[in-house]
Amino acid sequence: MRKVCVVSGNRSDYARLRTVLAAIKARPDLELSLVVIGSHLLPDFGTTVQQIREDGFPVFACARTTIEGEDPASMAKSIGLGIMELTTVLDIIKPDVVLVSGDRFEILSAVVAAAAMNIHVAHLQGGEVTGSFDESVRHAVTKMAHLHFPATEGSRQRILRMGEVPERIHLVGCPSIDVVAGLAQATRQDLCKQYLLKPGEPYVIVAQHPVTTEFTHAGDQMYQTLLAVKEVGLQGIFIYPNVDAGSERMIRMIHRMTEQGRLAELHMYKHIALDDFLGLVRHAACIVGNSSVAIREGSYIGIPAVNVGSRQHRRERGKNVVDVPHEATAIVHAMREQIAHGPYPSDHLYGNGMAGTQVARILAETPLGDVQKTLVY
Repeated sequence: MRKVCVVSGNRSDYARLRTVLAAIKARPDLELSLVVIGSHLLPDFGTTVQQIREDGFPVFACARTTIEGEDPASMAKSIGLGIMELTTVLDIIKPDVVLVSGDRFEILSAVVAAAAMNIHVAHLQGGEVTGSFDESVRHAVTKMAHLHFPATEGSRQRILRMGEVPERIHLVGCPSIDVVAGLAQATRQDLCKQYLLKPGEPYVIVAQHPVTTEFTHAGDQMYQTLLAVKEVGLQGIFIYPNVDAGSERMIRMIHRMTEQGRLAELHMYKHIALDDFLGLVRHAACIVGNSSVAIREGSYIGIPAVNVGSRQHRRERGKNVVDVPHEATAIVHAMREQIAHGPYPSDHLYGNGMAGTQVARILAETPLGDVQKTLVY
């Protein structure tokens, strides 16, 4: 039996890992150990480890790896602390493979620890291009990983050009599309009632995170988006930003505008269960901000999306996305155009909903080979 340790650090990577976890758990030839780190354990970000347990996944260990501060120095120290904590956990588990997803700084700790301990690394969503520090993390993880699970053909090609062994690159799509494809059709009325929205009126979703290379501007950038949402005048759901450098500035701006009574139409949430959140996205008039949800799951759903700023720079996207700078007038104009346009046709750019079972099968059946990596160009 092959032992697979999955490390999850935040709500976004868990959204990509959930169907993979279920598929691993269902296979008799794989043994799952789930390790939870990062913002999953922080009350200010919703203590989302509770959602993982409610979804039926036993947590082998919780490692507290996040140092408060939400600035670049705190992020760097958190990476170091994560390496120390996860080294101990991995030494106990002794897995054959460590599986991580995406490009967040938390996963770098897991990958460095695993690579230094001669443990094979498997990586979901390598080869993508974006803005911020995430870009560097993603490609660094690719160079330490032994199995690659890109979501798009373009990403597969970039991993090949990075010198990775072709036989170890498996184009499977994005596992978060599995969740959308299998999502029960919750009624708009039920969701609106649960999340305090007026069922007879359209609503928007606001999800914006800091750009770590622009963290000193994060508060002003949030202000421009919220100013635009207020100008458009629709009710909405607001999801708090993640734990990256700059999030404190964003949260201070949110609190200031709330105290001034300028965000009365927005209902604020630190966390919404994944199925509910995707159901809300499905029925929304528009999603605005810089979350990859607008691009990945959004393309499959066809929700009109306004992507603000550089955080998703160059990420492959469907026709549902319009890009604008951090400037309220431009955001207002784009939101009004997108709302008037209405839903887009579903785009399968990021997969067709079968990624989780494919990843589990490959993890079980693929020979792991030598842990020593070599370039193939």
